[in-house]
Amino acid sequence: MTLNNRFAVLTALVLVPILCLSSNHANSQEWSKMDTGPFFSGSLTVQSNANLVVPKGVAVKLGDFGGGAFLFDTDLLQMSAMWRGRFVDINPREDFRFENRHSVNTPVDFSNPAVQGWSRSGEFKDPRDSQFGPVPRSVGRYRGLYVHGQRVAFRYDVGETEILDSPWLLSSNGLEVYTRTLQLESASNELQLLLFELTDETAELKSIGDRELLVYEQSGGRVIAVGLESTGEDDDTKAELVVGEKGRAVVSLAAHENKLTTRVAIYHGDIDQLENFADLLTSLPTRFDFEQFTSGGPARWEPPITTSGARGEEKGAFTVDTIGVPESNPWNALMYLSGHDFFDNGDAAVCTGHGDVWLVKGIDDELQQTVWKRYATGLLNPLGLRIVKDIVYVTCHDQLLCLHDFNDDDEADYYECFNNDCHVTGFHHRFAAGLEVDADGNFYYLRCTNEGRVPHGGTVLKVSKDGDKLDVFATGLRNPNGMSLSPLGFATFGDQQGGWVPATPIHIVRQGKFYGYIPSHHGDEPPIKFEPPLCWIPHSVDNSAGGQAWVPDDRWGLAGQMVHLSYGKCALFLTMMEKRGEIYQGGVVKLPVAFQSGVMRARFRATDGQLYVSGLRGWQTSAAKNGCFQRVRYRQEPLRLPIGLKVKKDGIEVTFSDELDPETANDPDNFSIEQWNYRWTRNYGSPDYSVANPKKMGRDEVDVYDAKLLGDGKTVFLELEDVQPVMQMGITYSLKTADGIAIKDTIYNTINVVD
Repeated sequence: MTLNNRFAVLTALVLVPILCLSSNHANSQEWSKMDTGPFFSGSLTVQSNANLVVPKGVAVKLGDFGGGAFLFDTDLLQMSAMWRGRFVDINPREDFRFENRHSVNTPVDFSNPAVQGWSRSGEFKDPRDSQFGPVPRSVGRYRGLYVHGQRVAFRYDVGETEILDSPWLLSSNGLEVYTRTLQLESASNELQLLLFELTDETAELKSIGDRELLVYEQSGGRVIAVGLESTGEDDDTKAELVVGEKGRAVVSLAAHENKLTTRVAIYHGDIDQLENFADLLTSLPTRFDFEQFTSGGPARWEPPITTSGARGEEKGAFTVDTIGVPESNPWNALMYLSGHDFFDNGDAAVCTGHGDVWLVKGIDDELQQTVWKRYATGLLNPLGLRIVKDIVYVTCHDQLLCLHDFNDDDEADYYECFNNDCHVTGFHHRFAAGLEVDADGNFYYLRCTNEGRVPHGGTVLKVSKDGDKLDVFATGLRNPNGMSLSPLGFATFGDQQGGWVPATPIHIVRQGKFYGYIPSHHGDEPPIKFEPPLCWIPHSVDNSAGGQAWVPDDRWGLAGQMVHLSYGKCALFLTMMEKRGEIYQGGVVKLPVAFQSGVMRARFRATDGQLYVSGLRGWQTSAAKNGCFQRVRYRQEPLRLPIGLKVKKDGIEVTFSDELDPETANDPDNFSIEQWNYRWTRNYGSPDYSVANPKKMGRDEVDVYDAKLLGDGKTVFLELEDVQPVMQMGITYSLKTADGIAIKDTIYNTINVVD
């Protein structure tokens, strides 16, 4: 590497954080203006409770005007905090626009430490082996949440008992009262619900009016009181308030055969209002209708938005069409697109990094009128989306989510937790990205490293088709940002240059294998080697990998080939591969297209056979726009591309899509080759190292002794001397096709095996 190159790299490493910090600050202010819907999912810090961190939190807006809030921990199935006033504070120092923890900075009225929210023994503790991940299935399981207008109801199991739990803030006769309406299916054992913990407070049961209240008297004429709504003679005998240890307010629910419904009310205010609170319990409005609630609610995100797009004007084999994105919308929703897929009828679903899923209709040849409908909101950093049997599945930081629309109004009514067994933290670099489904219906997605803090960091994860089981499929990933499943059944992913990742790799995944990033090895001892990638790509060519996709048929001209996205360069590459035994190797060549934003996801649409990409603008990308949804359309013109590589002991065969001009193809001077290696170290990336002299930085020129056009008229054999495995090779060609069109480019490839 030259002195100028090293200076450029150092300058980039210094400038990137500065640029991100300034632009991201503005973005977080935009996010705070966004209507995120009735709930907001995030890794949240509760500042007034010893900086309690809830890695998988769902904050719900309470009250007709959103004046209260309720934070639910989906791992521990507990209320972590309740408060009035400001909702959630978006982190003003956002990496990648939406990565870090957010905060509850308002002093909370009630909170709990990190313990299970329900018990069958009266003991409340953290039952997990570590502080991350969901409680054991024997204790409970989060199932999802329903949305109905402004209301949210959580669905979860405690043991074998299914529970619906809807919080609210009721304003009546000058009082503000928190409520939790609970519906329990049959329970063979007594259950205890932890409402909140006030360690330094003492409570006693008092009869006030005709109600029995759990009362905490505080200084300054203040009081906290808890009561149960009268629900009928039978239910009254099954729910009672209990004073637990550590100042805990507990609801004890007796074993029961039939469905049990009760409502808890909590008042925090002046003591002279205590009798009014007791009277209020007798006259509370009609209890929540859970049956209606779980059947679909009224539409919130009306009207749909119509956008206009544009067809590309490129004259080659491919052109890029643009689908208009509703950057301006009534809800200030940020349109940083992070995944998409298609329904059977050709309509699309698109997710955004800031928590939305949108439906897109009217995708036709001209793209003049596409209709966008906001379908789901409040998700935690969705970065992958897949449609299976016309049901939308989304990869979020906290869970694999399945969305259901019960009343066909194009808005999700039930946010089903398909699987949340993943262990996540609130620390830096903990994305979950991509989503693919194999022929047996199993799901696959990627998790960033999290520096080995949890067992799922830096892995390819596999979720069974029923969502009941999560397995680590492969390890050693750093910060992957996209994947694919080939028609042959194997997975691929691209990783990001950094420590232990010397350049941008594209990996073919095999179950149980390690892919290079030491902090994510998850073994007893650090590995001394890793699975070589299909190919390396120089950092200057692809500085940040996205996902991949496989061309399904001839409608896109390259049937059976894999394409690879560069998020960093907003570019698209064609990959070439060969298999030697169990080892794959190959290379990439850039396709002559460019995109508006950092493309991460690619899908072929079955109805037209064309490639659609989506992406966003974060750090280390040349993106011009916050988000894009674009189509790469094949124009039925000659491709004029290299489409195959084959390594031999004495040279390399390069196959092109079109017949070549024999005069230029048989001239070795029209080819030049460089090769170099990288070093696998903890250092950030790697310089280029000579193959001939491994201690020397730089690249080696490779002599091309002869070039011979083979009988098919499309394949050129390049004669080289003593071909050896090499991490990086660049094959530059300058040729003409048989019809006289000049073609020139560079193939970047890797040789893992030489026969």
